[in-house]
Parts: sequence; C-alpha cells; structure tokens
Amino acid sequence: MRFFKKSLCLALTAALLLTVVLCAFGAVYADPTDSTQPVEQPSEPPAPPTAPPTHPTDPPTEPTEPSSEPPAPPTESSTEPVAEPTDPSSEPSESSSGTVTPPAPTTRPWTPPTSRTTWTTRPTPTQPYTPASSWPWDSNDALLAVLHTADADAVSVPDDTNIEHRGENGSLTYEIPYNWTAQDVINWFVLNYSLTPETFAVSFLCPGTGETAGYNQDSYFLAANTYMLPLNMYYCEEQTAGSVTATTRIGTETLTTAREKSILDSNNEVSQQMIRRFGTYKAFKEEMLERYGDLEKDTVPETYYENNYYSTRFMLHTLSYLYDHAGEFQELLELLRQTMPDRYLQRYADGIEIAHKHGTFQGFYHDVGIVYTAQPYLLAVYTNNVIGMAAGEDLIGRVCLALTAWQNRPTEPPDEPTEPETDAPTEPETEASTTTVATRAPESTEPAPADQTAKSGTPWYFIAFPVVILLGAIATVVVFSKKK
Repeated sequence: MRFFKKSLCLALTAALLLTVVLCAFGAVYADPTDSTQPVEQPSEPPAPPTAPPTHPTDPPTEPTEPSSEPPAPPTESSTEPVAEPTDPSSEPSESSSGTVTPPAPTTRPWTPPTSRTTWTTRPTPTQPYTPASSWPWDSNDALLAVLHTADADAVSVPDDTNIEHRGENGSLTYEIPYNWTAQDVINWFVLNYSLTPETFAVSFLCPGTGETAGYNQDSYFLAANTYMLPLNMYYCEEQTAGSVTATTRIGTETLTTAREKSILDSNNEVSQQMIRRFGTYKAFKEEMLERYGDLEKDTVPETYYENNYYSTRFMLHTLSYLYDHAGEFQELLELLRQTMPDRYLQRYADGIEIAHKHGTFQGFYHDVGIVYTAQPYLLAVYTNNVIGMAAGEDLIGRVCLALTAWQNRPTEPPDEPTEPETDAPTEPETEASTTTVATRAPESTEPAPADQTAKSGTPWYFIAFPVVILLGAIATVVVFSKKK
C-alpha cells in the first residue's frame, strides 16, 4: 500500500510538472495574432507616445490643441505630419495596434495605359532674341525656343481606347475606332504622351474632304531647315515667271544645284545665299508670309520677322499652296520625295509616297509634307526637345502612321449579333462568379479551426498529452500494486 501511495504521488507530481512546462511553452511560442486565431480589435486604439513631428520647422495647423493637451490625439499626430510632404490618400496609414488602414479611394481623370513611358522635356532658352545684324545667322544672341501666341488647346478623346499596338515582330500598328475624327487621334497623342505647347505642335488637312485638325498650331517654333520649303517654292515660281533661270548664280552655285543642295542636303550656306538675294531678312519673311503663309499680319508676332520662326499652321498653308499648284512644282516635288525615305514622316509609312522637308536643330525635330495615300493629306509636325520612348523623329512617324490608319478605319460600327452575343456571356459570367465565390470561400472558412484553440493561445494537444501520461501512470501503479 505504501508503494502504491509513493508511486501515485510521484506520477501525479511528474504529470503536473510536465503539464506546467508544456503550457508555459505553448503560451510563449504560440502566436496570438496568427491568421487562424481570432483577433479582437480594440474599440479605440490607445494613444501613441508623444513623438516629435516629422517636419519640426512646419508650424502646427492648430497651435491650441498641442499646447492644451500634452498627448496629441492619434488622428492629428498621424495625419498632419504626413500631409505636408505627401498625399495621405495615396499611402496606407499604420495605427498603433499594428493594423494597416488602406488608403481612401480617390477619383481621378482617365489616364492612358501604364505601359506607356511618360515623356519629359528638357529646359529651353527663355531669353528674348535681339538681332545684332540684318542676318540672324550672323548673330550669337540667345534664341527663344518657342513663341507662344495662343493658349494650350483643350484636348479630349471619346473613350480610353488604346489605339497603339505592337506586333510579335515589333511592328507598330494603330486601330482607330470608327467614330473617331482626326482631331481625336491627335488628342490621343497629346494625352497619351503628356505633350505640351512647349514640346509639340501639329496641323493636319485632308484637301479632298476639307477635314482639318491640329494642336498648338499658332505657336512659333524655331523651324530648323523646314524654312527651305517656302524658300525653294519661291524660286520655282520666279523661274516659271522668267525672273531667274536654271543657270542663275546663287553664290558659287547655279540655281538648279542650289535647289538640290538645299532640299536634299539641307545645306544652310547655300540656302542663306538664296535669302540674301532678298536684300534683307525681313523682306524675305514678308514675302514668305504674303505668298504662302495666308495669315493676317496682326496675328504674326514681331519676332517672326527677326529669326527663323514658323508655326505649323503657316507650314500647313504652305503645303496647301504646294498641293494646289503641284503642276508648277514638279521638279521640287520630285526632290521632296527623295528626302529621308526611312525617317521622320516616312519612319513607319512603308510603301507610302511622301513629299516632305524635315528639319533638325538642337533638340528640335520637325517635318512637313504631303502624304500620298488613297486620299492624300497634308501634315506639319513640330517637336521641341521631346525625350522618352518615342522622341522627336519617332513621334513624327507615329503621328503620320496613326493618321493614315485613321483614313482606313471602318466607317460603321462593328456588327453586334443580338442573341449569340447576349446568350454567350451569360454562362461564362455565371461560371466566373461561381469561380470567384469558390476561391474566396476558403478565406472566410479558414479561421474555423480557431474554435479548437484554447483562449490562452495554447494548442489542445499540449494539455491532452500530459493527461494521457498521467492516466497511463495511474494504470501502471494499479497493475503493479495488485501483483504485489
């Protein structure tokens, strides 16, 4: 009997000690914030300890509250310092309990697809130009990159369709909705590539239909070598009138050679010699405006007469004159078709004939020309220090390709069969909805095993295991006691 009592006491003591050790182990290593255990959220989070503000130099919004209440309220201490450098709605906030509060939803205007690279601009000179001589190329004065004579145009598109696509082989294509106009296409470029009046101007005209479109058409850019188009048009008309001949000397060159060097090689020295025959630079600009610009003189800035400034509207009118009087400019048009066959307007226009004159100067990339599609159109594009995925020259090619695709767009909405189109989506939508429910169901039912967990956070098997040992010890003692 004495052996039974001693054995029973030893078994009870060992079981109790093992139970205490295992319970303590479970309490220390069990994670009370585990996703399988319910976590009770406090009704009001405790106030965080007072900490210095993120920007100590910023004056407090409400000085009375911090002075009267030492522990600042959690809402003001957590939101006011962050509101200065960043938008509080754009970043999640973390409360004192450790839970992360998602940012508040904000309404924003439509932005194009994020696969596009946003373009930025380089700084451009802002000093006004003051001519030091009658010929601007003889002056070293700083030039104003863009003369803004009009406010930025308001742009919008009918919807957020992404019209630009890349094929598997890297080919670039545009799919234009049937209800878009040429203006919608241009607006899409302005919005999609973040273009501004300082960086972009374009003018479009389809002579056959009379449709026009454009953006920032009345801002005057440094025109680079595009000035050579109206200059050579003038000499072609003078040659037709008999004032000059093919052998007339332009500096050391004949007129025919000078025209080829000016158009094909963009030779500035020869072109400047052609301008000097006007007597003054202002006389040359006045003649270009009167013959080809087709603009009211009071709408033209004074600086136009002092240096190589033109607008895309000016160049569009020049192209219109060239297109309407094509019979008088056959030789010139043939030269224009030979320039830059794979660049600028022709960068992506495979198999399309284009008569154009490009220009490049210190970040300016321009091109103006006649695109001979089934319905020929006129296009003048000026860019100023556009950098990014499709900078300058590439942007010009994309605009030309997109407007060509616009001409070939479907003129009627696509056929929409009523019964097959309405019946077909109903079943997939039902399946999709059930699939969504099936994938989300485990998330709502997964915490169910928490019912099997002790409120202290100790798993049940930490308690059951010592109890089994205790019962086994008692049974062993009873058996051995009976044998004795």
